Amino acid sequence: MAYSQDDVLVLSISAGIIVFLSVFAGIFMRNKSERIKQIPSLIITIILLALELAKQMLSIFEGYNLWNIPLHFCSTYFIWFSLANFSKGKFAQGMKSVAFVASFYLVAMFYFNPQSIIGNATSDLLGSFYNFHTFAFHHLVILYFCLNVALLNFNFKFIHVLYWCISMLTYYGIAVLCAHLFEVNFMNILYSNIPFMENLRLTIGQVGYTIILGSLTIGVGAVIILFASLINKKLKEKKEV
Repeated sequence: MAYSQDDVLVLSISAGIIVFLSVFAGIFMRNKSERIKQIPSLIITIILLALELAKQMLSIFEGYNLWNIPLHFCSTYFIWFSLANFSKGKFAQGMKSVAFVASFYLVAMFYFNPQSIIGNATSDLLGSFYNFHTFAFHHLVILYFCLNVALLNFNFKFIHVLYWCISMLTYYGIAVLCAHLFEVNFMNILYSNIPFMENLRLTIGQVGYTIILGSLTIGVGAVIILFASLINKKLKEKKEV
């Protein structure tokens, strides 16, 4: 783990606010309709879209930096959230599972090593728009996950494994292609800032590393959805008895 003094202070405060908002929502909204419970996720999605649009426009104005192409794993959240919140029916339900599990990825990785995701943004939050963007963007994703947990706003089904695999395989294929084409380290594809993963890459080579990274990205989420679906099915069967 890599935490600076600023990380400890700022991330502790922000985590406290997220937990408070999530508990508050869980208490006052859990028994509301599914449509009402979806409102916080919809608001977060709209803010993420606005933040990403502002980032892209500023980057174009300043002279576009290829690093700002939204092909980092964290950049895709506005896509998954949009597909989950602006679509309807079975597709929306499937994408809600994709969005939820993808946001879980961030929560798990973020608090393990925040600097590998947001750099030193906590040391100078308002020093630049990019610092503010990376801090706000990632914390909104974490808030999205925590709110959906508090509201029990998820319903995993076996078919959602397919939604996840197609979504992640499509993203990863594009990210790998563009990382090598533009020589930009999207999603740590060219090299890893996580020491044991970088050692793995240097040991087995780029091709093997790329396959393992992709397999982990797709496979872990698929297993999570599969087991969550099994649990969900068992709980429904008990209620029917």
